[in-house]
Amino acid sequence: MDFCGTFPGPEQLTFNEELSPSLSCANTEVNARYQYQSDRGTYEVSDYWTVPLGNAADCDDFVLAKILELRDRGIAVSAMVILIGTLGNR
Repeated sequence: MDFCGTFPGPEQLTFNEELSPSLSCANTEVNARYQYQSDRGTYEVSDYWTVPLGNAADCDDFVLAKILELRDRGIAVSAMVILIGTLGNR
């Protein structure tokens, strides 16, 4: 999937009871599918974003896998955004 392109569909979705199970199930299934493993030092760049191919993924790989899972559940990619930040407890 080319994540650099534009996607058809709405730019916003309204959260509702019908959307909640898809979000929850996608999160649970992707989290269960992959084991966390950092890819720092594996590539020439400091961090490499890719859809996980095996059973290991780091944070950004989890994000891309969840986008694909939600897309497969019928949720418009055009309405998804990626927020990047750090936790205050680290």
